[in-house]
Amino acid sequence: MKKQSVIIFLMLSVAMTAQKVNFAVEAGFGLSNVHTNETSGISNASGFNAGISTRIQLNKKLWFQSGLFYSPKGAQKTISTENSTINTRRVINYFELPANIVYYFDGEKAGGLFVSTGMYVALAAGGHTLKTVTGTDKKIEKYRKDIAFGQNVNQVQRFDYGLSVGLGYQSPLGIYIKGEYQIGLHNVVNTKYLYNRSVQLMIGYVIKHRVTL
Repeated sequence: MKKQSVIIFLMLSVAMTAQKVNFAVEAGFGLSNVHTNETSGISNASGFNAGISTRIQLNKKLWFQSGLFYSPKGAQKTISTENSTINTRRVINYFELPANIVYYFDGEKAGGLFVSTGMYVALAAGGHTLKTVTGTDKKIEKYRKDIAFGQNVNQVQRFDYGLSVGLGYQSPLGIYIKGEYQIGLHNVVNTKYLYNRSVQLMIGYVIKHRVTL
């Protein structure tokens, strides 16, 4: 809860000194993986990301950005045996609250390149593990199981937090594209060494209505 409280406090503090506020909608594609002590067989999992972004102007080129985003994260592992190939894909569906500082090199209205850095906190709304077994006869069997959240052995914790860095381009029309890399700092599985990692490519549109505070 301390991480969430810090972000909320930062948002309120920034809002009190803000010049302008705008809103944007975003959608895109993400590739996620995990940082773990397992060294073989693990590969990326993909997913659809979307959300609403709120940006608060600090000066001509500097903005504070937050919002609420749907962001699935996970990984998959493939094991081959004499009789079959087993692919296990685990995905956790998060709702994320970011707190980023965004710098526009030419100012937000003019368009151009921008960079961002900050942190995020996330709450898992659910998740599942899908195991696909392919036999030597090409017969495919699938087994799906919901992820168990809690504090017991091998259960998954609902909260995650981490750092993020991003790079993007925004046109004068308010349409932008950005890439972001997230580094999870919280061990999300009890009794295991497992941290989220993700790369996201997002397309957004800034809603032109602005509120002066």
